[in-house]
Amino acid sequence: MSVALPLPGAFAPLAAAASRNRPGSLRANFTWMLGANLLAAASQWAVIVLLARMGDPAMVGQYTLGLAVCAPVFLMAGMGLRTVQATDSRGSFAFRTYLSVRLAATAVSVGVILVAAIAWRRPETALAISAVAAAKAAEAIGDVYYGLLQQNEIMGRIAKSMAMKSVLSILVLAAVLFFVHSALAAALALAASSLGVLLAYDLPVTAGLRHPAGRGARPVGAGSPAGPSPVKSLVAMAAPLGVVMMLASVNGNLPRYFVANACTERDLGLFSAVSYAAIAGNTVVMALAQAACPAMARKYADRDRAGFLAYGAKLLGVAIALGASGVAIAHAYGGTLLGLLYGPEYAAAERLFVYLMAAGALSYLVSGIGYMVSATRYFRVQVPLFAIVCGATWLACAKLVPLYGVTGAALGQAAGLMVQLAASLAVLAHALWRGGGLAPRAEAMGARAYGLGDGCR
Repeated sequence: MSVALPLPGAFAPLAAAASRNRPGSLRANFTWMLGANLLAAASQWAVIVLLARMGDPAMVGQYTLGLAVCAPVFLMAGMGLRTVQATDSRGSFAFRTYLSVRLAATAVSVGVILVAAIAWRRPETALAISAVAAAKAAEAIGDVYYGLLQQNEIMGRIAKSMAMKSVLSILVLAAVLFFVHSALAAALALAASSLGVLLAYDLPVTAGLRHPAGRGARPVGAGSPAGPSPVKSLVAMAAPLGVVMMLASVNGNLPRYFVANACTERDLGLFSAVSYAAIAGNTVVMALAQAACPAMARKYADRDRAGFLAYGAKLLGVAIALGASGVAIAHAYGGTLLGLLYGPEYAAAERLFVYLMAAGALSYLVSGIGYMVSATRYFRVQVPLFAIVCGATWLACAKLVPLYGVTGAALGQAAGLMVQLAASLAVLAHALWRGGGLAPRAEAMGARAYGLGDGCR
């Protein structure tokens, strides 16, 4: 079975290429994924807007707390498997191995989150966290099919799936919230949307790709009874990537953890809803960085430091301009914009909006520099770097949130980003002036996982 989306005539060639399950061109793949990622980011923000408009700040707080609890667990258990799978050009592991590891990791993640939810002091919030875990589980299983399509460079199929999931989730969520005002019901609606797209679209379109032949290399562990099993080999290879992704997620969610502990769910809802405006801006920076990353990597490998810095300067210039514009708009029109987006109850958070947009401006700069570091292929150093940044954010939030509430959380987030900015600049300077600027050896698999992006290959 195949599901086709009506597209404008300009996209007809892309649709035809995707429908044949053949690899698309670099330009077509980039176009598909850029559009899909922008639509996904918009739909995630729309979820918050719907919860704020059709519910209340407490519902937003319960849902975003569920995301904050679930994301690090799923990222660590996921071990960057999609990255490993997508870059497995020699077919070292069979699809069933990836699927087996993904299913086992998803089951473990759900179990851990359910135990944590049972121990939660508010039953309604605990149920909402559990429902968010169900939604993340459906996404995690679908991700292994995305990895298979990406491995075969059929990005149009991934983009169609993401687009259907984004649109369906908003429609279902709006319908559910019209009848039931509950974060639990909202999360279950999102889980049903992800599961529906997985069963109706992802499984059918990947049916012919699940047993690729002729890749040129014997799968790991095949025909070697004395050696480790393919599952153990895959876990050993991918586990370190999960640590990096988990640390990055924890660092981004630390302010929410402290607000949830020291303040009310209403405060958490206000903080999370307002912060999404800053998060949305980072989507633009990431899209530009992903486009520039391969060119920067080539300049670095060619020892063209001036060319590398020229690309980096353009990227950081856009990040700075976007961040400064965001702060200025928040300062001038913050209350009006919050009222229009989320409702009158949020309009009073104008000061918090300015602080969060200032932290967002720092995050845009940090993201740009992070991609520059990834282009130099300095990956492993990011493990201790993120550990240090997590410690700094934790210390700042522990000190500031009890004193200043949600404003303290914004300040704590900014403090952690300043530490990350300084550390990333130090790594970048070392990479560029360490004696010639030659990129160190690294596996392509790590290039994207440790870089925490999809654009640097």
